[in-house]
Amino acid sequence: MIKFNLFIKTLLLALVVSGIAACGGGGGGAAAPTPTPTTLTLSGTINISIDTNADSDLNDTQAPVVANDNIATAQAIFNPVNLGGYVNRPRAGDTGRSFENGDISDFYSVSLIANQNITLRISDPITSASPDLDMYLYPSTCNDSTCGSSSCSVNNASGFATRSILETATEALTAPSSGDYFLEVCAFAGASNYSISISQNIASAALPSLDQDFMPGEVIVKFKTNQLLAKSGVINTLASRAASIGMQPRSRGNGRVMLMALGDEVQRQGTFSTLAMAWGKSAKRQTYATDPKIQLKMDTLSVIDSLRQRADVEYAEPNYIRQASAVPNDPFYINQWHYPLIN
Repeated sequence: MIKFNLFIKTLLLALVVSGIAACGGGGGGAAAPTPTPTTLTLSGTINISIDTNADSDLNDTQAPVVANDNIATAQAIFNPVNLGGYVNRPRAGDTGRSFENGDISDFYSVSLIANQNITLRISDPITSASPDLDMYLYPSTCNDSTCGSSSCSVNNASGFATRSILETATEALTAPSSGDYFLEVCAFAGASNYSISISQNIASAALPSLDQDFMPGEVIVKFKTNQLLAKSGVINTLASRAASIGMQPRSRGNGRVMLMALGDEVQRQGTFSTLAMAWGKSAKRQTYATDPKIQLKMDTLSVIDSLRQRADVEYAEPNYIRQASAVPNDPFYINQWHYPLIN
């Protein structure tokens, strides 16, 4: 479709330029002859992948509408899938079918495999007055009375299996186990087109969800050693690197991987300022002020998202908590004293 539109635009531009050339020139000459209209016939085939789908209640007044605003009307989708949709708060976004009353939530029913990724990408730019979309994943046993359908209100959501409620342009969920689920995409603020991608259980570039097990307030960072900050005095040491991004040094491993910490709320505010991040830009921070652990996990992921956008950072990720799933059958395992020490 993109190549087709580009061809049409190029063709029209060529016709306009040729028309201007025919009408131009110096004075005194005879009037240019009227060009003979040309009729063109274009043909071709547009193939849409079988794993492509779309939200059934878009903002388009010309499109047919099938409501998917709650669990009872959830739209069935395939897996894997690439899906496009739109949600908005009342009187937010472009004028259209849902502008006045809003289309806060889209619900989908889908079968997932354990550890499978669901990635949400917000199409509109993230600014101080930006859209903020979230995701909730509910078990198939939920209905609109037994599980509190969020309508993107973090205080009303209950019974969900996992959720992603950050303030970033890309968010992700991981299916906790294989089975049938209801997926909610909702507008916490503003309006935006979005895309949903459900893929195999491979590593995702998106941030993890709040429900994944990682140390709140800790970040693992690896800097690009050949790209030092322009600020004078910044060298590739743990203390200097940590100071350059407003964080506290913890430890440094082989390959110059560094563990850093955010500190208390006052120190976190300084980190946000150093990274040119807005502190408390939305009602979401105020909502979680009564839950310090959730707030700290949100701040941790927001800082990681900011670090990943820096030219001098190779990667940034949470300090995940991992648990042993089996005891080795090595007969000499009991003599290896160091493994129990690291749990």
